[in-house]
Amino acid sequence: MYSLLLQLAYGLSSFFAPPSADDGLLVQTAQGPVRGISVNGNRQFLGIPYAADTATYRFEPPQQAYPRGSQVFDASNWGDSCPAEISPSAAAALNISGILDQQLKVPTSENCLNLNIWAPATNRPQKTAVMIWVYGGSGKFGTSNTLPYNGSFFTRDYDDITIVSINYRTNVFGFPNAPGSWNVGLLDVEFAVKWVYANIANFGGDPNRITLFGESFGSLAVDAYAIRNPQDTIVKRVILESGVVGLDFFIAPDPTVWTNLTKATGCTSRPDVMKCMRSVPWKDLQATILSSNVTFTAITDGQCYTLFGDWQRRLTQGGFLRVPTLLGNNANEGDIFVAAYEATGGKLPKDVSFNVASAAITDVLFHCLAFQSASLRVGANSPTYRYIYEGVFDDINNGNKSLRAFHTSEIPIVFQTYTLSPFSKNYKPTDVEIKLSKYIQNAWVLFAREGPQGLESLKWRPFVVNDIAHPSINVLGGANNPTGVDYERTATHDAGCSKLEKEIDIIWPIIHHLNGNVL
Repeated sequence: MYSLLLQLAYGLSSFFAPPSADDGLLVQTAQGPVRGISVNGNRQFLGIPYAADTATYRFEPPQQAYPRGSQVFDASNWGDSCPAEISPSAAAALNISGILDQQLKVPTSENCLNLNIWAPATNRPQKTAVMIWVYGGSGKFGTSNTLPYNGSFFTRDYDDITIVSINYRTNVFGFPNAPGSWNVGLLDVEFAVKWVYANIANFGGDPNRITLFGESFGSLAVDAYAIRNPQDTIVKRVILESGVVGLDFFIAPDPTVWTNLTKATGCTSRPDVMKCMRSVPWKDLQATILSSNVTFTAITDGQCYTLFGDWQRRLTQGGFLRVPTLLGNNANEGDIFVAAYEATGGKLPKDVSFNVASAAITDVLFHCLAFQSASLRVGANSPTYRYIYEGVFDDINNGNKSLRAFHTSEIPIVFQTYTLSPFSKNYKPTDVEIKLSKYIQNAWVLFAREGPQGLESLKWRPFVVNDIAHPSINVLGGANNPTGVDYERTATHDAGCSKLEKEIDIIWPIIHHLNGNVL
């Protein structure tokens, strides 16, 4: 009987025991072990802290996460998102893209510096290439806990790839704009990259094949990383979707925002203003920002520490991380901004149509900055590939024919997450959309795995400024090849970039009305 009881007890303990470490769901990190879950037959780890709780050092650079010893961290659920500044104009844009409701419901706190990892199952090839995703949000809002950013479809469909997404501080918490302060949100990104480099091998990733990619402000942050760290040995490739550092000129806040906020919180009259601002509960600070209509994002910070105003000179002189770069933007970026402008009461001049205003925003903030950045990189002999995305699909624009290839619309295609859109209930993905998504995701994966050789195996062309004889802008989802790549001449496409005065006059009232909210 005693032996039978022992066998029964052993059987029950085995039944209730956590999964074996052999399945790869229990992984050791520098801070201690973490346990993930299986998704689509592969491994998913959510909410892993890569830095300490920022509530203890608000407005300061990130600090090392606390060691947990042998305590296992449960990585089965999303970590908290960073406090967001979602103004009415930002809400309008998020609503158009279909993610507003989710963004308003994510758990939020200052203990938000965490990351997520999608890795192949241990019975698949290991030591994979690694792609680190940085979300956009104008530097004012954003979270990795966003449906279109789900990385599981990459690992489901491709060998030799691991996906990481990170949280970083935004608005005043990441970009305080205080005298002598730094863009600590950009330092968060760098800190996360170093954590991934130090730990990703234990998840089956290759720390010597890391690609950093992002969209909009996230792309700006990636570009800032490349310019700030010209001698970096961690990041081997860069993907810039709809954003380079030059974008900050158009979204940077008024220089008085910190002073205005300290007055609104009552801290201006205190002997130690910074100490007072650190003591304000984060929810009160968030509410004060929204009620006071002040806005915070990245600026050229103290001693040009993280973001440089002379980025053109640095690129010209080769003062940047000269690794293979894939950069580009969408054909009609401005559509979503004009739509948000009108949805929040903005009125276009009678002689300016929706499409004219959209084209002005697209040219000034995206097309021409991409052209300039790509041209300077090529001039410094850095391998560069430029794209323009032209796909238009009802399950992404909710059947709104005025929204074409708008800002952010490529993300569900890149991540193959269009089926997670709330609009997919009314509109099913077309065969063209499915094939284009497969093609583009494959291009991103091949670039991360193999660099230029990977892209050129898909018939991509390297960017050339004078490309009259051989067009070098890679057009994705265009009319001539809706499920793959076609080409356009830069001389034809970018001819107007030297004269943008009229377009700038059109966009400034819109950007001002939207408080610089460029997703």
